[in-house]
This record gives sequence, structure tokens and C-alpha cells, in this order.
Amino acid sequence: MLNPLSDQALSKIFKKSTRNPALIGTNEGVTVEYKESFGWKSVSDYLKTMASFANREGGYLIFGIKDKPHLLIGLQTKALTDFENIDNQLWSTHLRECFSPEIVWEKRVYIFEGNTYGIIYTYSAKAKPIICKKDISELRRSAIYYRYNSQNSEIDYPELYAIIEEEKNKINEQWMSLIRQIGDSGVAKTALLDLKSGKLIGKNTTLYIDENLLDEIDFVQEGSFVETGGNPALKLVGEVQTIVGAQKVVVEKNFVKAINADEIIVAFITHEKVNNPMEYIKQICYQSTGNLPVYYFMTIANKSIEESKTFLDNVPTNSAAKDLLKRRIINSESKYLKLSDTETIATRKKKEYRQSFLEEVVIIPKEENNLKYCLLSLRSIEAPEIRKHKNYILNILYEIYTNYFNQAPFSSLKSEFRNALCWVDEALYME
Repeated sequence: MLNPLSDQALSKIFKKSTRNPALIGTNEGVTVEYKESFGWKSVSDYLKTMASFANREGGYLIFGIKDKPHLLIGLQTKALTDFENIDNQLWSTHLRECFSPEIVWEKRVYIFEGNTYGIIYTYSAKAKPIICKKDISELRRSAIYYRYNSQNSEIDYPELYAIIEEEKNKINEQWMSLIRQIGDSGVAKTALLDLKSGKLIGKNTTLYIDENLLDEIDFVQEGSFVETGGNPALKLVGEVQTIVGAQKVVVEKNFVKAINADEIIVAFITHEKVNNPMEYIKQICYQSTGNLPVYYFMTIANKSIEESKTFLDNVPTNSAAKDLLKRRIINSESKYLKLSDTETIATRKKKEYRQSFLEEVVIIPKEENNLKYCLLSLRSIEAPEIRKHKNYILNILYEIYTNYFNQAPFSSLKSEFRNALCWVDEALYME
């Protein structure tokens, strides 16, 4: 997905009019609104525009373009300083005080043809509608603002109805997703946790607690008096027994579901704080390849290379995956790939994709060859740059994994995807 505040995205807006080069060539519309200057007295007007964008497709509020005609004048002196000095936290506080649910936004300064412009981009809200919470200046309590072409107005019935239907469809999809998950796991193996009451509902509602937490928890029977303070208390409803009913507390190690390659990949990409990282390393030994992320799990387990080697020595298998994993760790093997200096089409494409990673403007290709070049280019990025763009790169990898990794037309790229994962893992966590 193209970063809406990237130079590449903004270049589609900032272009000169073919009729008059002093004018901007993009008209105001559903996703663009221009302001001649920036001033704190007009904040409520800006917030109204942002709410209107959030209730539709998202959009750009651009400061430094004169109204009628849209002259490219840029922000001047105090207006520019005021915009640059916007306190993001304070601005977000204003938004939260005036609107609910949350409005997500970003800002930047952009230079075009020697002039400087201020830009606020508002993302389309995930939960709609955004509703005004207070009366202030141009804002009216309980109003829902919506972007109509180049105007911000209170919403009309057809658009509000469409938003409500869209939210209903989202909820229905969430239910269907939950039902599919229950179907995959089986009803007998599924329990529902009520996050409000804390009640676990299911056929088998045994709750396992890691033994490392037991020293910090006091167990209290329902109805017992509990003083304020002290250790955290866990309220017990019913009896707490072992299988034979002899003890008061059951302690079992919580080794998650059967860990497979997909679990290992997702846990790394999402940087999940797994409770048993060494179990993930162990399970790599039972996969079809040892080319899977490992240093992330070593890091959160706080294990050295020598400790990890000893651990792998004790894994009861002689698989090729285990041998490869040990060799990678012991020899500090790297998946880094230096690009050739030759100017072939393949090399040029890899360089282009590498640059798009560094500028955070990657458009994930849908063709097999180009996707391969994209993955290879990632392995050519130096470790410091990987660390600098960590979150962006992990997000791109998650999109590729979700949309392509398990799709038949791209099965030939699975190995290259795993190699790219391994290099990111090494760049971030291999010392």
C-alpha cells in the first residue's frame, strides 16, 4: 500500500495546471481540500474537515494554496512555523475531545517548486460513523460530518444508511470468521472468554497458569474477604483440583497449539511475545527447512548462541532442518545478498524495489517475477536500514505472507520469502 504522505503519492496531487502554471493542477474534491494559510483560530474548521474525511475515504488537508483560483503560494513565515510546531499529542487530544471514535491522522511538510506546504492526511475511519461530542465554534454536538465532493456537511440519510450497512457487514464478517475458527478447532476444543466478566465458557474450561506467575498470585475462594493491596488476587468460582483431586492448584506448562511453520512465520512478523520461544526454535527442527526466523526467539528467550546450540543438540531428531538451523547459528550464516553491479533488467528492478523499501513506498507486485525481485531486493538492504525501517518492512512482509505465500501461483517463491524473513531476522537480532 502506498504511503499517502510519500513523495510518490503527493506528486500525484502537486502538479501544475496545464492552463496556468501558477495554479495547482488538482482540483478540490472528495479527498482533497486546500487552505491558503494555517492559523490556530481556525482549528475547529480543520477538525471538522478531518472528521468529514474520516467518515468517507480519508483525505488531504493542504495548507499554502490560495482559494479561487488555487494559486501555489506556499506557507509563509508565522503560518509555516505554527504548522511545523503542531504538537501531535495536543492535536490528537483536541480530536478525542471533539469526536468519537478515534480519528487517525499524520502530517508533514512538503516542498514543491521552491514553496513549502503543510499537509495533514486523515485516514478513513475503521469504525464509523465519527460523531461530534461537543458544541464549539463550527462544531455541533451529535453531528456527523461527511465529505461531499469539495464540501464538509452534516451527513444525509443515504450516506448514513450506507455507513450503517457497511458496519453491519463488518460485524457479520467478524461473526463468520469466528465461526470458521471454531469450525477449524472443533466445538469441543473451543472456549469463549468474556473479557468483561472474565468468565471462560466452554465444554472444557480448565485454565492453566504458568508456574512463574504463581508466586505473585493469591488464590481466594468466592465469598472470602480480600484486603486491598498486597499480591494480585485470582478469584476462584468452584473447586480447584488436580486430576486426582488431591491438591489445591494445578500447574502445567502452557505449550501452545501444535507449532508449525506458519505459526513460526506469523509470530516473527507480528513480533508476538510468545510464552515459550524455545519451543518455537525446537519446532523448526521438525519442519521441511531450517530456513526460518530463529534469532527473534533466541532474543526473547534471552539465550546465547552456545545455549541455543546445546538446546538444539538435545532435540530428539536428526532432521536436515535441525542440521541447517545449527549450522546457521554456529557459523553466523547470513542471507544478505549483495546486488550485482551489472545493469541487467533484473538488477535494475531489484534496485528499484530496494529504493522503494527505503522510501517506504513499496507497491507489492502481483506478478510472480516482480514479486521475486521485490523479495530479493529486501535481502540487499543493509542491517542498519532494516532496523531503521523495521515496522514498515514487517508490515510489507505480512501483506505478502497473507496474500501470496500460500497461494498456488506463487508456491515457487516460498523459499525466497523464507530467505527474506531470515535476513530481516538476522539484521534485527543476530549480534
